[in-house]
Amino acid sequence: MTNRLKLLDIDIWTVESSHKFLGIDFGGRMTVVRLNSGNLILHSPIIIDNELKNEINEIGKVKYIVAPNKFHHMHLEQCITHFPDADVLCAPGLAQKRKDIVFTSELEGEVPREWFGEIETVLVKGIPFFNEVVFYHRKSKTVIFTDLIFNFESQKSLGVKIFAWLDGIYGQPDVSRLVK
Repeated sequence: MTNRLKLLDIDIWTVESSHKFLGIDFGGRMTVVRLNSGNLILHSPIIIDNELKNEINEIGKVKYIVAPNKFHHMHLEQCITHFPDADVLCAPGLAQKRKDIVFTSELEGEVPREWFGEIETVLVKGIPFFNEVVFYHRKSKTVIFTDLIFNFESQKSLGVKIFAWLDGIYGQPDVSRLVK
C-alpha cells in the first residue's frame, strides 16, 4: 500500500489528487485534521478510493466532512458514501446550491463544540460567489485556505505555470487576480 497521506505537523495531513479545469490539471488537495478526541475533519474532499479510505481510517474516525467554499463540493457525495455517519458542514450558501446534499450546518460563526479550542474559522466576506471559510488549527499553528490563496509548486505542468503567471500567482503563495 502506498501512503498518500502526507503528515504536515502534529495531527494534520494533506493528500493530493488530480483535478482538471479547462483541460488543465491544477491538482486538488484535501486536508485531514485529527481532533484531541481522535475524530477527524476532512476539509475539501477529493476523490477517495478504498486504499485512501483505509489510510484515513487508520488515523481516526471521520466525524466531519467540510466543503469550505461554494466551489469545493464536487466530491462530497462520494465522500459521504464512504463516511455516512459524518456531519457534513459547508460554507454559507452552498446548501442552496447543492440541494441534493443534506448538510448538518453551515459554518457562519459557531463551530461544533468538539472543535472549541482546537479549530477556529473565519468566513471571508466580500466575495459572495466564493464564501470561503478559512480554518486555523491551533495545535500546529496552520492556516488552511482553499481558493483564496494559491501556492502552485514548481513541478506543475506548463499549462498551470502559464495560468499562474497570467493570474499573478506564479512562484509564490498569493491571492489570484480573479479574487482581488
